[in-house]
Amino acid sequence: MSMVMAMPFMETRVVSSLFLGLAPVCAGGMGSLFVLAGFAKLKNHDTFLTLLAGYRLLPAFMLEPMAWGLGIVELLAGLAMMSGRYVVWGGVAITAMLVIFALAMSVNLTRGRTSLSCGCTPGITSEFLSWKGVGRTLAYIPLAIVSLYGQPMAMPFIWCAGVVAGLCIYLLWFAAYTLPKAQPALGGQ
Repeated sequence: MSMVMAMPFMETRVVSSLFLGLAPVCAGGMGSLFVLAGFAKLKNHDTFLTLLAGYRLLPAFMLEPMAWGLGIVELLAGLAMMSGRYVVWGGVAITAMLVIFALAMSVNLTRGRTSLSCGCTPGITSEFLSWKGVGRTLAYIPLAIVSLYGQPMAMPFIWCAGVVAGLCIYLLWFAAYTLPKAQPALGGQ
């Protein structure tokens, strides 16, 4: 007896349906992450430029265009991922950026440079480079890839609802991640 017959939930149809349902949620979550990160990099350009220079991976003449370019690409890739129309472009761009970010963090961790801010999540300035951050960045890759399995034009309502759900999940995660660190500053004496 084959494994598929022994475990009917593993049939290709069921797995495919699962990916179709998860794709817009992942697109909403990953798209939100990159839209907000790109916006934060553009809004706080000088801060991001300093952070980028601190990584010591690029020659000086490339820092300014890379700081602007990365913010713009993150913003556009996030919007593309959520739009439903350019999901493949957004998914490929986000996956590539995640790989590059993980490599950049790993290089600096290997160099022993842990006092750098990772620059990963907008609004979290006190998070420093760590292998946990590299692992989290790599864990986002499957979420970006799952987004590619969606069929936004065939199911626009489901796509929109899923993207909104993904956005909400991301915002809840962001709040849960940042508020405990900010709480003493908010009301503590």
